[in-house]
Amino acid sequence: MLGQVRGAAAVIAVAITCSACASITKGTTQVVGINSAPQGAACTLTRGSEGVIAQVAQTPGQVKVSKSSQNIQVACEKAGYQPAQVVLNSEFEAMTAGNLLVGGVIGLAVDAGTGAMNKYDGVVTVPLQPLNGAAPARTPSTTTPSSTSPTS
Repeated sequence: MLGQVRGAAAVIAVAITCSACASITKGTTQVVGINSAPQGAACTLTRGSEGVIAQVAQTPGQVKVSKSSQNIQVACEKAGYQPAQVVLNSEFEAMTAGNLLVGGVIGLAVDAGTGAMNKYDGVVTVPLQPLNGAAPARTPSTTTPSSTSPTS
């Protein structure tokens, strides 16, 4: 009987330890929304020595990226606009702090090795400026202006 209790306690301890790992609870990949202002741009995501890690054919779109301590460069282009880029900063995943209390050094090492101790913002918007500072061309409206009746 005492052996079964110890066995159950060991299983519970392992389950609690593993559940604190960000790599298990938050994962090693993340979906990031890519947008531009105005929409309809083609965007390329690059990271350090990895080069191109994802592309969006037309904004808005989403990409799945592996987590890393390195920032991601998001570069977008659209006809009639200057190319632009923004940096998607890698930030510390707060869930990793649980490893200090429960998982210890091993859990922290796993999260660091898998990139799970990092995260990116969920959405990034790249502002695009018209070429030569001109106002962007407007698309003709498909709605008919409302008419007003003359008053008598």
